[in-house]
Amino acid sequence: MLAGAGVLVALAALRPPPPVIATGTDSADWLMPGEVALPVLLSSTAVARILSPGDVVDIVGLAVTAAAEPRATVVAAATRVLEVPDGSGSFGSSGTAVVLVAVDADAALAVSTVMAEGPVSVHIRSRSTTG
Repeated sequence: MLAGAGVLVALAALRPPPPVIATGTDSADWLMPGEVALPVLLSSTAVARILSPGDVVDIVGLAVTAAAEPRATVVAAATRVLEVPDGSGSFGSSGTAVVLVAVDADAALAVSTVMAEGPVSVHIRSRSTTG
């Protein structure tokens, strides 16, 4: 019985460390405590192409009002762009693009809920000086 426990301890010691979530060496690429990386489906590949890692954007989606009218609303404010499409088309389908952003868990749920209805858009708050 103890020999089996020793084997488990030895195997656990051989396990590699967990990966660090980062796409590069710039500080804009790292997740801060409490953040998650969220793939966001944008309605425009043109908008995605002008974004750079480190940019700060508001994620805007359509919400239905009490009068059953769609209205644009900011779903997540001041999200950091982590990764953008490379232009090859492999990062998103025709007409849309996927951008990876850093958000807190509550904002991730809100954005995911809105994206269930369709792609979202962004408002650019600030541009990265390194992107």
